[in-house]
Amino acid sequence: MTDSYNRLVYDIFHDYRKEPPIEAQICELAPQLQLKVTLFYTKLVEVMEKDETIAMIVELKVDWIDSRINWNPKEYGGIEHVFRSHDEVWIPDLTIINANDVRDYREDYQKVVQIYSNGTVQYYMIMLASFVCNYDLRRLPFDKQICNISIVTYNTLIPIKLISSEKLVTLGLGPENALGNGEWRVVNLTKDDKLSNSYDRLLKFIFKDYDVSRAPIEAQRCHLSPLMNMTVMLSYIKVVEVIEKDETMTMITELKIQYTDSRINWNPEEFDGLDYVYVKESDIWIPGHIGNVSDVTVIDADDVKDYREDIQKLAQIFANGTVQFFMYMLTSTVCNYDVTDDLTRETTNALPTESVHICKVIQFGHASNGY
Repeated sequence: MTDSYNRLVYDIFHDYRKEPPIEAQICELAPQLQLKVTLFYTKLVEVMEKDETIAMIVELKVDWIDSRINWNPKEYGGIEHVFRSHDEVWIPDLTIINANDVRDYREDYQKVVQIYSNGTVQYYMIMLASFVCNYDLRRLPFDKQICNISIVTYNTLIPIKLISSEKLVTLGLGPENALGNGEWRVVNLTKDDKLSNSYDRLLKFIFKDYDVSRAPIEAQRCHLSPLMNMTVMLSYIKVVEVIEKDETMTMITELKIQYTDSRINWNPEEFDGLDYVYVKESDIWIPGHIGNVSDVTVIDADDVKDYREDIQKLAQIFANGTVQFFMYMLTSTVCNYDVTDDLTRETTNALPTESVHICKVIQFGHASNGY
């Protein structure tokens, strides 16, 4: 059996390439490759009414057929399926687009795919996600809230079909697969194909003639730049380390940035009421992304790092053209410390007391534009 297994693995992977299969890249062939996504389990972790967000554990089971993989079990000792590491095969770039934070808390060795002899690949996605919702709290605590979870693939043309965990039919899950958190209770889970179709249609409408490499005209002409205001809000800040000797401070900083792109607007009534969408930051012009150079940056920081994965960098676009995105940065900022009192206590062995230092950590500049 071991020899058959090793021979099978070699035959599958010795010339396998992890690029998307041809069916995922050609419009005429895309319907042949369908993702079956099962909402297998959900757990409500936290509801943040003030921020209009919810945190949930979401488990998705994803099935698809990779036409490049197939074998006759009779030729390999009756082996009908194998388990392999997730990084050995192509996996669709499936993501939840209306989540402002998505984390897979598993170790890499726990992420495996099951491959069947007919080419079917099965993969579990387990995520801790924070979703943006629109709450109506006027009847709190006797209220019910509706929050949409939108699942898409960004870079391929594959249609997605949501299915139930009991039968491979259109999703109609009840609350038995969703657990509350003691304060809130999940009462229903449903699927909305109409909204999904409108979402795809809206994205095509937005990007039909959109040039991501060009900034809006308001950002290029000095006499028009006052028409384009960029709002920067400090959403979160945490001190990680203070190095008095080097006069530096390391911090985690979260910024919310808003501006209006005059090239983007639509009538929500024409798209089933959709008044905003989420897209990858790389799909639209963003002040922080001019080629590989950061245009909006902390000018008094000697080191700035965004610790997120690219798939987590999303921008929210509203119907009136407002664009909103977050910058999560680990920054090392140069400060001017007055440590005279601290040194005096150190040399005299005096008891430590509280000292106050002022450091400008949110001072921004832009490299190329006039807004």
